[in-house]
Amino acid sequence: MFGLFKKVIIEHPTLGPLTRHGKEWEGEIEIQRGLKVSLDLEGTREAPHAQVVAAALELPSKLPSLMPIISPHLLEHLEPYRDALSDPETGYADFFDDPSEIARIQAIVTPQDAWSASTICGVSIGLEGKKVVTLVKFDTEWDVEHALGAFFHDWEFMELNASV
Repeated sequence: MFGLFKKVIIEHPTLGPLTRHGKEWEGEIEIQRGLKVSLDLEGTREAPHAQVVAAALELPSKLPSLMPIISPHLLEHLEPYRDALSDPETGYADFFDDPSEIARIQAIVTPQDAWSASTICGVSIGLEGKKVVTLVKFDTEWDVEHALGAFFHDWEFMELNASV
C-alpha cells in the first residue's frame, strides 16, 4: 500500500531528473545559457507525453524567434502600470520602496525594453487535443504580484495572460 505514495523519478538524458506529481512531471530546463527554470510536463503515470518532451527540447532554440512575438505584449501589459505610476491618486507608486525602481519602469518604452525588464521564471507544456500548449511564465519589474504567461499552441502565439 505504501508503494502507492512512492516518489517516481525518471532520468531524461537532456532534461535531467523528472519527478511525477499526478499527471505532471516536474523538473528544470535550461532556457538560456546559464538560466534554468522550473519545467512542468503533462504526461501519464509512466512518463511525459512524447510531443510535450519534444516541445521542451525545442524551446531553447525557439526562444529567440518567440521574443519578438512576446515582447510587444509585455509592453502592452506594462502601459497601465506605467500610467498608474505617473498618477499620484492611484497610490501605485507606494508599492515600491526604491524610487529608482519607479524610474526604471517608467523608462521602459520599447518591446525590447519590456523583454529586458522581464525574466522567464518557468515553463509548462501540455496537450490540448492534438495541439501542444506551451506556457512561458515571466516575472516582471512592474507587476510584482503576478507571473505573466505567454501561451502558444503548436508554437503559434495565442495570448499573454496577466496572472498564471
